[in-house]
Amino acid sequence: MQGLFLGAGASYELGMPLVVELTETVKADHTPDLVRKFSKHSKWTKESTDFFLKLLAHNDLHYEAVIGAIEVMAQRQGPSMASYENIRIHLVDMVSRYLIGEHSSRKQLTIIGLSYLEGLRRYFRNDEPLRIFSLNHDVMIEEICSFMAEPLKCGFHNNVDYYKNAFDGASLEFNFEVLTNEQMSKGDLDFFAPGERGVNLYKLHGGLDTYLFNSCKDYIRFCSPGRLPGDHIQLLVDLNNANHRVELEDGIRTIQMLTLKDSTREVQFFDRSLITGAFKFQKRNSVDHRGLTIMFEKFKSDIYHVKHLTCIGYGFGDLHINEIMTAWLCSSSDHTLTIVDPFIEKTPAFLLHLTPQIEIIKKSLFEHVAAPDIKEDKQFKLYMHRQVREYQRLKRLNKV
Repeated sequence: MQGLFLGAGASYELGMPLVVELTETVKADHTPDLVRKFSKHSKWTKESTDFFLKLLAHNDLHYEAVIGAIEVMAQRQGPSMASYENIRIHLVDMVSRYLIGEHSSRKQLTIIGLSYLEGLRRYFRNDEPLRIFSLNHDVMIEEICSFMAEPLKCGFHNNVDYYKNAFDGASLEFNFEVLTNEQMSKGDLDFFAPGERGVNLYKLHGGLDTYLFNSCKDYIRFCSPGRLPGDHIQLLVDLNNANHRVELEDGIRTIQMLTLKDSTREVQFFDRSLITGAFKFQKRNSVDHRGLTIMFEKFKSDIYHVKHLTCIGYGFGDLHINEIMTAWLCSSSDHTLTIVDPFIEKTPAFLLHLTPQIEIIKKSLFEHVAAPDIKEDKQFKLYMHRQVREYQRLKRLNKV
């Protein structure tokens, strides 16, 4: 029984940014002048604004570390934590909008890249669902499954009655699946069972298509028809555009929230689900995770359905993930881990005692799944695709 564990590097060749790229974007859009101008129209104190600018000037801090440092200050400040918390909320909202923008601008590159992932089919079985555990907020797995016509479940229920009653008889132009508060309390997630073919996708840190709804009691996932390549990306763009129209009409920019108008022109609120920063599921994090907590708990149990886990594009920087992965490896000598990373040099230090169960492959996702008998013309196209993506990265970092 195989499983995949995906970090940001797994989406890189399909167009999504690495942490360093996203950090550069955050810094470019938060120059000292812009930050101070913005702080005047927000609830940021001078002290918190100066602290934020100091963090941005630190070359060794990526955006998650910046958010983590602000979380620490919010905890330390006690009654005056509101200003730091407002900065954190602003950053999480901006990251979400940036990622949707990346999806939109790189959509064609993504569509082209899907044709190079045929090698992933070796992970699909008729008698067992493929479990994919992802730290990424993007919709790349959704795009891949649609492209390969593989059925996909993300734990949400297709509850027609809930949808009909969600807006007091009104309708919404976007469809969604739901995990109600009651279902989450019971751990009632809709996934493929053993013996069924399909992909079970566990988004451990939230997603661009998932939101908290009904005063954050319920957890929903907006659904795309997924008939054409890029449909899942287009859904994110359409949601973002609909939210922007509401902001323009009402003259209010929402933070960390999606606002949509139903058929009666009533505004409906959906809270973004992204988890980022230094603490994530730790108690000191001020975010109410709800659905994400139950998804994380499901990951902790369902990883034991997997005997061989292939880890792609993950830098082992999340302690809560590393602890679970270590416990899973320790539980049985039959459990094996393959780490796929073009830059990895050795086994991560916290896994050294489990080295006999670990294989290291210095390749990217595309290189790893490429067919050994790939034809020369397609090999050349694949090479050029990867060169274009690398050029985009270097351009973002102002190195070309």
